[in-house]
Amino acid sequence: MGHRYRVAILVASLAVVLVAAGCRETSTTGMYDADYRGPETHSSLPPPEPPRTDPKNSPSRRRDGGRTRIPVHG
Repeated sequence: MGHRYRVAILVASLAVVLVAAGCRETSTTGMYDADYRGPETHSSLPPPEPPRTDPKNSPSRRRDGGRTRIPVHG
């Protein structure tokens, strides 16, 4: 009975070590493969700025199109 117990402990500990080694190897290589992007993905030029509009030339948001109103009394 003692011999079977020792063999079972040896097999279980060997399985744990092999599984842990396999997990460690795949997790470290996967991390670096996913995070690394070489210089070909980065541009040295910044993105273009959006055009700036002049407030004088922008269309009016008022209903009458920006015309002066004649006050109505009544």
